Amino acid sequence: MEIDLTQIKSELVESQYEVSKLKSSIIISELNRINLENLKISKPCMNFIIVSMSILNILETSLYFKPVNMKKQDDCLYLAGHLGHYECYVDLTLDTNLILLRYDKGTSRDVKITSILEDSCNQTQIQLEVKGVY
Repeated sequence: MEIDLTQIKSELVESQYEVSKLKSSIIISELNRINLENLKISKPCMNFIIVSMSILNILETSLYFKPVNMKKQDDCLYLAGHLGHYECYVDLTLDTNLILLRYDKGTSRDVKITSILEDSCNQTQIQLEVKGVY
């Protein structure tokens, strides 16, 4: 899947901060759209995002982003804050234009159990490529 941020006309906006705010609103809208589609087909909402540092710099300008002191989770994975109902992690090794949308561990376990019982294939991660990060 892809999110296109190149549609923003940066020459019409006064500052780089305002451009980042517009970009963050587009990203958040797309994340929410994906979760609404999941709800329509009775799948739980994904509530865990992993972003690159470049994407985090954009998301931090949103009013919905609530930062926390960086907490190390794995080798290169740090909890950066909360973006609405999403736990937002930054991965220092992730490509600069990628967002990974996932379930948390508890929900992921439930989805896997349901898919086994229903003999279906459920996606536990969605990779979003973001165009126009810079």
